[in-house]
Amino acid sequence: LGCKDTLTRSVQIIDKPFVPNVFSPNGDGKNDFFKIPFLYGYPGNSVAVFNRWGTKVFEGENYNNDWDGDDLPSGTYFYVVTAPTLDEPLKGSVTLIRE
Repeated sequence: LGCKDTLTRSVQIIDKPFVPNVFSPNGDGKNDFFKIPFLYGYPGNSVAVFNRWGTKVFEGENYNNDWDGDDLPSGTYFYVVTAPTLDEPLKGSVTLIRE
């Protein structure tokens, strides 16, 4: 009968966040912050960072990629990233390098 119909729908594809294994907050504008790409797509997220003795040294809700390591020394730290829509927490280590 010559009738036509069109349907348009926007689909947002959210990549799974991944955590880099090193950052160097030395003020050179490169890797100065502990950045977790794509975490913005997971509202209600939480990031916790621990030292090698298990003491929590940082915690952030709805993390905005803005932690610069505070005054912590160079070393290896351990993180746990959670969000209501993540299948399971992201866990691992990150090395903070100070020069």
